[in-house]
Amino acid sequence: MQTVSQVVRGRYNTCALADGQAYCWGLNDYGQLGTGNNNNSIIPVAVSTSGVLSGKFIIQMSGNYWHNCALASGQVYCWGSNVHGQLGNSNNTNSSSPVAVTTSGVLSGKFVTQVAVGAEHSCALANGQAFCWGYNPEGQLGNNST
Repeated sequence: MQTVSQVVRGRYNTCALADGQAYCWGLNDYGQLGTGNNNNSIIPVAVSTSGVLSGKFIIQMSGNYWHNCALASGQVYCWGSNVHGQLGNSNNTNSSSPVAVTTSGVLSGKFVTQVAVGAEHSCALANGQAFCWGYNPEGQLGNNST
């Protein structure tokens, strides 16, 4: 039996963290279940660990609307809708499998300790600073711009 340590919700999907592995269920139009496909599921299915999450132990998750993110080994991994760059991997292509948030630029050499996801943006706490990416029409990214 697995021990669930966290549950996060998206708009039409839910994810749970159990023993270092992520499981999601619900609507999967944008790949927000992280299974490598766009099939909906009414039962929990494992988020794919065949790619960037291979061998990683997830310690925290966050989800909202159509994307989810997980924290493992000081790095953030996200999946789902990416229309506004909320997956943080330097493009705007949706991903049905987890992708690593780009660690070049401002996150270079930083160890992430927390991840938080908004409707179409994401943030990470690293080295005592907040770093955000994605949609910013209301100043969600906290960078003094919209």
